[in-house]
Amino acid sequence: MWKTIYEDTISDAYREVLTVSELCDLIKQSLEENISYVWVEGEVTSFGESGAGHWYFSLKDEKGAQIKAVCFAGVNSQFGFSIKNGMHVLVYGEVSFYKNYGDCQIVVYKLEPYGKGAIHEAIEQLKEKLNSEGLFDESRKKSLPEWVRRVGIVTSLQGAAITDMLKILREKTSFIKITLIPTKVQGNGAAEEIASAIRLANNYNSICPEEERIDVLIVGRGGGSIEDLMAYNSEVVARAIADSKIPIISAVGHERDFTIADLVADHRAPTPTAAAKEIAEIERKLLEKIGDTKKRLLHCIENIKASKENLLQRFRLPFSKFVKDTKQKRNILNFLTAKLRTSVENTLGEKKLLLDNLKRRVSPLVLRNNYQEKKGRFESLKRHLLLKRDFVQRFRALLELRKVSLNAVSPLAILERGYAIVRNQEGKIIKDANQVKKGEQLEIILANGRIICVVKE
Repeated sequence: MWKTIYEDTISDAYREVLTVSELCDLIKQSLEENISYVWVEGEVTSFGESGAGHWYFSLKDEKGAQIKAVCFAGVNSQFGFSIKNGMHVLVYGEVSFYKNYGDCQIVVYKLEPYGKGAIHEAIEQLKEKLNSEGLFDESRKKSLPEWVRRVGIVTSLQGAAITDMLKILREKTSFIKITLIPTKVQGNGAAEEIASAIRLANNYNSICPEEERIDVLIVGRGGGSIEDLMAYNSEVVARAIADSKIPIISAVGHERDFTIADLVADHRAPTPTAAAKEIAEIERKLLEKIGDTKKRLLHCIENIKASKENLLQRFRLPFSKFVKDTKQKRNILNFLTAKLRTSVENTLGEKKLLLDNLKRRVSPLVLRNNYQEKKGRFESLKRHLLLKRDFVQRFRALLELRKVSLNAVSPLAILERGYAIVRNQEGKIIKDANQVKKGEQLEIILANGRIICVVKE
């Protein structure tokens, strides 16, 4: 029948003969130009793995249609899970024609579990892999700091999670600053964005001033289905959390949700709101500790003050006794002087008549010597009194010096100081007036709050 219809219409003049290779090249070119990259969903069958780690398998659907697929080792090593026959998957790849065997196949670049059963199995495989590497060990996890100056939040700017966290931090903290690092939290590329945000925060800490560093990083989102939370069950996010030098709080979903990110993170909060409350609790405990320390310091200062007053009192009593003794000695000296004067006068009066008779027999030197002796005793007492006065003056100066030193180390003097930070719109700290231009908007950060202003001149 075929011969009858076509043998007269086909002639050698119109016959174009192709080789098998040329036909295969046409098929390959047509496929790659018209189909190229596609997403395909199907069940894994005929799965095999080469010695080099390449995966070879076929995808089939419920109608029995099949297509071969290959996933090379450099790609499948990044999935964090393996596949097996009967597993339902979603693949993304390039449709290609392998002319040596005349086969059409998909070169797979991405592969995801499809359906809850497959997703759970992939998650369990990744858990076993990461656990065997020690990423879940408590010994490698970092403790939350006792002092949080700045907290970073890695989440989406849409949704209730960020709103709830910011509300808690603004209402329950006074000094903690917030750095937002917005990312996707679900869908294609979400896991890579979250991992990139964690690395970005760590890179920022390595170059910024110490007082601007992020002390704690909250990584999380609100609740959702297991498909919605897949980014937090990915290997790339788990390894980014494990590599972070900043302590990380995982705050994913509701209390019933538990992801791989929770197992790797340094600390897990059941919800984003709970994570913000834990940060606020750190500040509350710090302020309470500062208050207790302040009370102990004031108590210590009062003890030192009382001790110095007791010491002063101990020196004051001997000084008072010295003053009293000096006064008594002065009275005795005055009494002796008066007595001496009276005695001399009486002696002179009584012996005046005998003096002339004794002038030749008694030398005036005797009287002079007696006078010099009394005078020497008087001068000695005078010098002793002057030495006591110098001692009192030196002790008073020492007390004044101790008082100045005590005031210098008082923490109350330090608390009277104030600081502020000025930054431009790019977040750069302004140190020189030449760094700003007229009309430029600046941010002034104070101990409590901030001020937005414009440069006039």
